[in-house]
Amino acid sequence: MKRVVSLIMAVFFIFSSFGIAVTEEEKLKEQLDANNSQIDAKKGEIKQVENKKKSLLDEIEDLDKEMDKAQKELDSIQGQINSLNSQIKSRENKIKETDKKIEDENILLQKRVRAMYENGNTAYISLLLNSENMTDFMKRCELAERMIDYDKELFAKLEQLKTEMNEEIKSLGNDKLVMEAAKQQEVESKNKLSASISAKDSKVKLLEKDINELQKQLDRELEESRAIERQLRALSGTSTVVYKNEAFIWPTSYSKVITCKYGPRIHPITKKNSNHTGIDIRAALNTDVYAAASGKVVTAGFNTAYGNMVIIDHGNGISTLYGHANKLLVKVGDVVNQGDVIMRAGSTGYSTGPHLHFEVRKNGTPQDPKNYLDYTGVTFK
Repeated sequence: MKRVVSLIMAVFFIFSSFGIAVTEEEKLKEQLDANNSQIDAKKGEIKQVENKKKSLLDEIEDLDKEMDKAQKELDSIQGQINSLNSQIKSRENKIKETDKKIEDENILLQKRVRAMYENGNTAYISLLLNSENMTDFMKRCELAERMIDYDKELFAKLEQLKTEMNEEIKSLGNDKLVMEAAKQQEVESKNKLSASISAKDSKVKLLEKDINELQKQLDRELEESRAIERQLRALSGTSTVVYKNEAFIWPTSYSKVITCKYGPRIHPITKKNSNHTGIDIRAALNTDVYAAASGKVVTAGFNTAYGNMVIIDHGNGISTLYGHANKLLVKVGDVVNQGDVIMRAGSTGYSTGPHLHFEVRKNGTPQDPKNYLDYTGVTFK
């Protein structure tokens, strides 16, 4: 009997254990399914973030294009205003000259009228009656005819001058109306440009919310720098530029304030440790940027990281890079002299505000600009 009871208890224990094992397995499966669901959800979130960041990067690039377009429109309007100013000044000078001529002709006419009044209307007849002979009479007839013609021309000239001056005054009024319209358009273009810059800054700030995506930007920036390094290293072997060995000048007259030094730094957008390959110099929008030394333009165009940029080959493996321009004023192949204006400062590419990014490279490798520029009076912010 005891053996039967023991056997029954053993069977019960086995089935109980099997039931526990099955329960634990089900729990693990449920946990695994839940984890997989969380992973899938997280992947979906990551994908959404990536799509959002890609969209923002595309929007920033579009805004850069809008800024470039707005700047070109502004340049065109400013050119029109300069032309109108010159035209208005020319018309005003012409009106002054015509007014002086009218004044002179009026004085002359007054003298003629006074003479005719004093001598009476018989002046021409008396001239003829006082002839000594037929030959003298004929001469006096010719003289009288000339006097009459002269008086007619004098009146006609005076009327013509008055007509010309009235036309110039009317044209001047029209030019001034066009000028007012152009100035209004200039204000609108400036507002449009400022709005694009503000919108771009907002987009850049949105990017700061996702460090992983922004790290991709940093990687992209570093790759751009390495690509430039490779390009310049290749060019240094084929450069025909004669190195002048002239002391570099400061590339902008706006300020000598360096907002970011050369070397290790915290990236302003990604907030990650990075290496700054040049210096950032404080400069307002559209500030003139000068060639630090004479040379030949080897790059002039848009770069994802540096925005609108220019690279100048100075010979002997030395080159300078100027980034984030609002407008480029040179093209590839241009030979520039030290001090030539090559671009206008801006905030294109990976930038949080208008400034000049300046680099010096030796055979493509970034160098500390302080070894080439005069840092007298430089301040750091």
